Amino acid sequence: MGGSERYSGGCHCGGVRYVFSTPFPPEQWSVRRCTCSYCTRFGAAYTSGPDSRLEVTVQDPSLATDYEFGTKTAKFFRCNRCGVMIFARSRIEGSDYAVLNVNTLDDGGLPLSTGDTDFDAETLEDRLARRQTNWIPDVTIRFANT
Repeated sequence: MGGSERYSGGCHCGGVRYVFSTPFPPEQWSVRRCTCSYCTRFGAAYTSGPDSRLEVTVQDPSLATDYEFGTKTAKFFRCNRCGVMIFARSRIEGSDYAVLNVNTLDDGGLPLSTGDTDFDAETLEDRLARRQTNWIPDVTIRFANT
């Protein structure tokens, strides 16, 4: 992906790290707080982008936990050691799509504006189509010690 900026981040303890690559500067990112009961408890705010990439490195497989609820169409990835929820991913037609919790970026000083978003009224078909169109389409999760 040419012309992309790279942003690093991860969980609190450092057991899970990532690089987010996107052609858009932070002031153009769409950042939204999901108002579901799970995301509200974490205070998560997400960004994504159809031309973006997320490369995740997990130091030890025992640190990785996926949590799903409700429609079970998204898995929320968190570190077992420190408990930080880093991203959510959805498998659609054999491919993973993800949204990144911007609160896990190393650079907390990025010019990001956030708005609340309620997805409760979406049909399952609309939800998956939105994710396939708007979420990060290039997701790699690597386990360093395997």
